[in-house]
Amino acid sequence: MFCKRMGILFAALVISGLDCFSIANPPRDEALVHYTAGDFKKARTLLEESLKKFPNQAETHYHLANTLVKLEELQQAIAQYKQALALKPRPVLERYCTQGIERCEESLKLRGQIAAQSAAKQAEEARAAEKTEAAKKLQEQALELRQKREKEINDRKDRISAAAEEEIKRLKEQKAQKLYDLEDPDNYRRSYRIWLRGAREQINREYDQQIDRVRKDTERRLNSLQSLKDDNLVESLNSQLKADPSRHHLDPVGSTIYLRKYKTGK
Repeated sequence: MFCKRMGILFAALVISGLDCFSIANPPRDEALVHYTAGDFKKARTLLEESLKKFPNQAETHYHLANTLVKLEELQQAIAQYKQALALKPRPVLERYCTQGIERCEESLKLRGQIAAQSAAKQAEEARAAEKTEAAKKLQEQALELRQKREKEINDRKDRISAAAEEEIKRLKEQKAQKLYDLEDPDNYRRSYRIWLRGAREQINREYDQQIDRVRKDTERRLNSLQSLKDDNLVESLNSQLKADPSRHHLDPVGSTIYLRKYKTGK
C-alpha cells in the first residue's frame, strides 16, 4: 500500500513538472525510465551515480528515496527524503518529502509491531516445546525410577522371604529336637506317658506360636514394601507439573523421588 502511494506521489511529482526546470541529468532521466518499468535496482544504481555528479539536486534525492521505498529499505529512504528537504526544495516537493518520511515511519512502526508479535509468538512456542519436553522427560524418569524401585523392592522381598523360611526351618528343627529329647523308650509308666503328652503339646504350642509370629511379621513387612509400589507419588508430581509447567525433573532419593528444576539440553 505504501509503495503504491509512493508511486502515485512520484507520478504526481513528474506531472507537476518539478523536474522541468532542473539541470539536465541523463543518469537520472534513465533511472526514471527504469523506475517506471519496475526495475528498481537499476534505477537505484543510476540515481546514486547521478548524485555523485549532482549531489545538490533535491529532486534526485527524492527519486532515490522513492526507489528505496520500492526496495523496502525504509531507513535509507527516510535519509534521502531528509537530504532532499535539507536542500530547500520547492513547496510541492517539500510536501511530498514530508509525506514520504511520515509514511516510512508509520511502516517502520508497523514492522516493529509485527516483529514484536512474531518474537512473542516464537517465545511462547519455545516455552510450549519446553513444557512438552519436560512432561515427556518426567514420564520417562518416573518410569525408570518406578522400574528401579520395583526391582529393589522385589529383591528386598526375596531376602525377607528367604530369611523367614530359614527362621521357620530353624524353629521346626529345634522343635523336633526338643520332642526327640523328651522320649524315653524304656519308660512305660503311665505317669510318664501323661507327662510326655502334656510336654509335647506345650512344645508344639510354643514353637507353632513362634512360627506364626515369624509368618505374620514377614507378611507385614512384605505388605509394607508393596505399598512403596503405589503410584501416588508419581501422580502427585504430575499434578505439580501441570500446576507449575516450568522445567522439572525427578531425582531418586533412597526409595522415594522428588521434584527439582530441570533444564533441557541444547
